[in-house]
Amino acid sequence: MSAELLVEHARAVRAYGRAHGRALDVLGYSPACGGCRSARCCTNDSPPLSRPEAEALAHLARVRADLADVPAKVAAQIGLLRETAAPGRGLRDRRGEFPCPFLSPDRRCRVYDHRPLACVQAFSESANRCAASTDGIGGWDIPVEVTAGIIRSAVEIGGKPVRRALAFAPTPGDGPPPLVIGLALVLSDETRHLVAAATVAAGGAR
Repeated sequence: MSAELLVEHARAVRAYGRAHGRALDVLGYSPACGGCRSARCCTNDSPPLSRPEAEALAHLARVRADLADVPAKVAAQIGLLRETAAPGRGLRDRRGEFPCPFLSPDRRCRVYDHRPLACVQAFSESANRCAASTDGIGGWDIPVEVTAGIIRSAVEIGGKPVRRALAFAPTPGDGPPPLVIGLALVLSDETRHLVAAATVAAGGAR
């Protein structure tokens, strides 16, 4: 992804975030995500990732020193997926095992301006339930499912910039991969040897 497109992507993400917040307010939702520290969505979920989103995140992982650990984290998770694969048990069934590789040690997003649209859309109306589900106590109905009505309202509020943000995002017909797999596909050259090492290490640990 070019530097110009990367800047455009960040602008589109910010525009969608503003419109999304206003849409939730108009529709009567009460997000409890301000100052979130549980990072429940980032540790227990694997959002879908479009190819442009994966390319933007992979580019950041290549050029930012504070993200130098991302390829190794992605490789380790892919290695674990391969080593522990089971019929009928996909990534979405293994929530909590694959935290976002862009999450910092203090549970903050290191790529906030370039986060996938699915992350922008994620919200909860109960901070207590988020914390409980992160601890393994609550259910999995967090974040709140984003409806077509919420997206339509965001488009009406934000106009062209919001439509541009949606153009970067995956569509239902894409069959978009979860974040860690989408990143691995784009980072394949950098992660191939790391995946092999992670798979060997996982096998040797059993």
